[in-house]
Amino acid sequence: MWATNCSGWEDRGADLQCLVCRHSQDGKDQDPEKDPADSIMILLITPSVIAANKLDAYQVINHISLPGHTSTNGAHIKFSSFRVPEHNVLAAPGKAAAAIVAQSFTSSAALVGAMSVGIMAAAFEAALEFAKRDSRGGKEGLLNRQSVADLLMDVKMRADAARFLTWKAADAIDKGLGGELALEAKIWCSDMAVKAVVDAMSAVGMWVSLVMYILGKSG
Repeated sequence: MWATNCSGWEDRGADLQCLVCRHSQDGKDQDPEKDPADSIMILLITPSVIAANKLDAYQVINHISLPGHTSTNGAHIKFSSFRVPEHNVLAAPGKAAAAIVAQSFTSSAALVGAMSVGIMAAAFEAALEFAKRDSRGGKEGLLNRQSVADLLMDVKMRADAARFLTWKAADAIDKGLGGELALEAKIWCSDMAVKAVVDAMSAVGMWVSLVMYILGKSG
């Protein structure tokens, strides 16, 4: 489940899938004393590989709803007696495969930080634009009210801090310095994104319409 975008446009597989699975020698049970990382392997699956198998060897069971993530799908798929050519083995069983998987998730953590920055920036820009032109029925414009200005300043500072942390995390990954900063970016930036959106909505005094506006601007 949550096999991101692996279904392709027609539910017959994406152009390329990386399938992480567990190797079992001659169908034997796993040795409980052995390090599980030694059994991990990664296979490359293409539409031609799927076409070479029986029709029911690769199935898309359903598409799991992902509210707010309109550019991706989290398909639930099933492999049954699926055969893959030997030359499609990206990483043979062993610790190298586990390291590739770990690095992939580490890199994607930095991407979560970047997406969080985008959400925060969109929330700030939408709230600022609204606060400049609306007074919510009062004599003073929203932006002239200290409580509103303070909230928007906090949102802007969080967005800038999240942006700098994400840049630093991505730079560390490029330089092979480990993924600790990427994980920090994922956790901190996503947490700050929620707070930023809530504060932006509080600043302008409206909820549903602003949420729809932000979602529209951020895609």
